[in-house]
Amino acid sequence: MKNPLQGNIIFLHGFNKSGKTNLAYGFPDPIILATERGHRYAPEHVKKRMIKLDPEEGWATLKRTTTKLKKKSFKTVVVDTVDNLYRWAMLAIMAKKHGTRIDHPGDADDFGASWDAVRYGFTHEMGRLASVCDEKNATLLLISHSSYREIEGLTTKHTKVMTSLPGQAQDILLAEPDDIWHLAFGASEDKRILHLMGTEEIQCGSRSPTLEVGKVSLPREPREAYLAVCKAYLKKKKQKRT
Repeated sequence: MKNPLQGNIIFLHGFNKSGKTNLAYGFPDPIILATERGHRYAPEHVKKRMIKLDPEEGWATLKRTTTKLKKKSFKTVVVDTVDNLYRWAMLAIMAKKHGTRIDHPGDADDFGASWDAVRYGFTHEMGRLASVCDEKNATLLLISHSSYREIEGLTTKHTKVMTSLPGQAQDILLAEPDDIWHLAFGASEDKRILHLMGTEEIQCGSRSPTLEVGKVSLPREPREAYLAVCKAYLKKKKQKRT
């Protein structure tokens, strides 16, 4: 089967235990950049290529890993999660700029210079990672948590499921992806629902011209789940009338 997702940048968000990491295991030849624990039950072939990032050195490790990836063979890079990675980047950039005096840009009385430093540093490194993946025609999967947020329109307010990332991180990370997905619980414990097209209630969407379904039901087995998503992106050819 042709793989319509290979080489894409994909942003996936969902609530705890909805199966985000499990779905990531089903992607082709994945390298997991793990910022969280919870990979105890990862398949052995995934564990062998997993790179664990910690709060103290995680941002520095990410930068070194991006450089090393230029010489490696892979089809998928997964950042699980970008929520933690952004926090660690902020701390590392603030430490470089202010030492131990300030650890959050909002505490710096410098007319937004600290916020600009975080934006530039995080954008630069995530851009490097995306560029390496692009050179290899590899998929970049960015995983985040979900949260409920109140959205105010012209005349009404409504609740929307969105990534839990703060505003600046969203501005940076949601500009590039080809696809933004939301993974939710299904009607039964062995099924999950992956939302692919955006709605007023759910933050997601796709640039794909072949995607014709708004959501897809996923089995629990990682590879089967991944193939089910791929099928949703394969536009069915209309049969000619005879």
